[in-house]
Amino acid sequence: MLLDYKYIAALAIRAQNNDSIAFTELYALTHQKEYAFACNYLKDPVLAQDAIQETYIRAYKNISQLKDTSRFVSWLHSINFRVCYTMLEKKKIPKKILEKNLTATS
Repeated sequence: MLLDYKYIAALAIRAQNNDSIAFTELYALTHQKEYAFACNYLKDPVLAQDAIQETYIRAYKNISQLKDTSRFVSWLHSINFRVCYTMLEKKKIPKKILEKNLTATS
């Protein structure tokens, strides 16, 4: 599915103005791609669901800090990456596996 970045930017502006319906639509437009990334990175669909939940909670709480709404998708992805990375660190995955995951997503 191709994303309409101008539409997403307009939704992000609305979400910054406390429009929960706009944020819900942002979720609907982006969650599949972000979930696929989390599944691939974490190699665990249940853990990926937790990561996605945390990603969107952080995005919702911090959307007012997003200065350029045209970068919403990359901003969201960076949150998702950090959440997934932290989850792997907390699981204390051996360093070789972690490095393999990092190079696979680069």
